[in-house]
Amino acid sequence: MALPGRVTVEEAAEASRAALRAFLAMDPDKPSLSAWLEGPYRQATDFAPRRLRTVNPGGPFEHHTSPTNIEDLVTMTRTVVTAALAAAQCGIDALVELLPPVVQVRPAHDLYGNHGFVPVDEARLRLVDRVLALLVADYLTRPDEFRPNRPLISGTHSTDPWLDLDLREGDTG
Repeated sequence: MALPGRVTVEEAAEASRAALRAFLAMDPDKPSLSAWLEGPYRQATDFAPRRLRTVNPGGPFEHHTSPTNIEDLVTMTRTVVTAALAAAQCGIDALVELLPPVVQVRPAHDLYGNHGFVPVDEARLRLVDRVLALLVADYLTRPDEFRPNRPLISGTHSTDPWLDLDLREGDTG
């Protein structure tokens, strides 16, 4: 699929990365999750054509959820995504072993002939599937950036896991 206007594949990948970073940094509560879904996640998935996207009028919290359920959901998702980030540094085979059978990403290209992938938002996707789609879209678009001990890029990144992402183990917010 063609990205809209002058949006580049790099910009789409960066939106996925930003949404993933925001998810890992947010508080594990309902207001933070709602804000993430309406903000960074929506921005990262806005590149898919409207016909592929489905709108869930009741939002992701149609049923009653307790603060403990939301905290557990976010914490479990962080654990899975952190493991997937570590696997991505080992290569595609290690990453694929941790992924569900279907990940909602689509191939995309920009006006300049660059190719990559974008995450697709669909109704009733589990939270973990939404966040993994962000990771997979970024990984498939820029796999070299996931290599461990990669060279510095413009002096802003270290050799820490996945571009300076703070993956504090056990941190729930």
